[in-house]
Amino acid sequence: MLVAVGLATARGSFGQADLLTWREAIELVSLVPDVLAARDRGECPAISVQPVASEQAFTVEARGVCPAPGFNGSMLINSYVVNRTTGDVRIGLGSVLEEPVNNPEMKSRARALTANARSRLLSASDAQCVALKAARDALPADSDGVVASTKLLGEFEKGKLWFGVERRFRGTVVFPRDLTVDLRRFTVREDAASFDLSGPGLAALLVRMKEIREPLALSTEDAIRVAGAAITPATRPDGGCYEFTATVDEAFSWEQYVDIHNKCQSMDSLVAVNILTGRLSDPKTGQKIDSPEAQAVAKRLFARLSETRSSARSAIGSVCQAPGDR
Repeated sequence: MLVAVGLATARGSFGQADLLTWREAIELVSLVPDVLAARDRGECPAISVQPVASEQAFTVEARGVCPAPGFNGSMLINSYVVNRTTGDVRIGLGSVLEEPVNNPEMKSRARALTANARSRLLSASDAQCVALKAARDALPADSDGVVASTKLLGEFEKGKLWFGVERRFRGTVVFPRDLTVDLRRFTVREDAASFDLSGPGLAALLVRMKEIREPLALSTEDAIRVAGAAITPATRPDGGCYEFTATVDEAFSWEQYVDIHNKCQSMDSLVAVNILTGRLSDPKTGQKIDSPEAQAVAKRLFARLSETRSSARSAIGSVCQAPGDR
């Protein structure tokens, strides 16, 4: 049995869509020269995002998890602050920061990632669909009214679109409410009451709209399954004890380290799992680990993820393209 017992990383969706995610921050820190050098030395840098006080930046720590034999000192490489708007990476903590790390490869990647982040905003048509769904969800169950359509009234401020909602009551057309859709935060506000609307249907729609904007990637549990498929056949004891405990740390870029401990034989195995491809490698050397069993597991998991993503797109389409929505 494989069990995830620890993952010290700030999780969650991207929050404000046009800001870098925690995983994108890890990718940039993976390109810092000191971190690259630690990997070349076989120290297996594990990069984790710490709790933050500011929405505009991530505090990231890089620490080696493969010490040399007999070494008992600190494996901390350094702490970094990643600007979620620009992708700048600075060494240090809090207000004590150095100048941005000057690495051409990292700066080029930062430009690509920030451009991609800006593309995650809701489109005008998505926002109109969200406003219509919010208005329909807000109708009382016993109401004889019908939400017929929404009308774009303008841009309330940058990144926010303002809609008038048309409702019909027994043939009479009225506009009882205005809604503002935040393209960055994926929220809908009732302007007259100054609160965000919520409801199961609206929440499900917004979750799916966020989901289709994120990379198709293995979860922590999936990474453990892939690594376990490669490791357990070689380390499984003859006595029938099959219980393993796995501790997962963030690693390089889109990798995760999986440390699987065989309690029966006191054996440990560490592998890096690329969560975008399912590729396994030795975190000390970067060399690929060939395992047909692991490849088969990864293939099944990605097929399942693709089906889930396709279902999310279909569900969005069924809401946003229903007759009479426009």
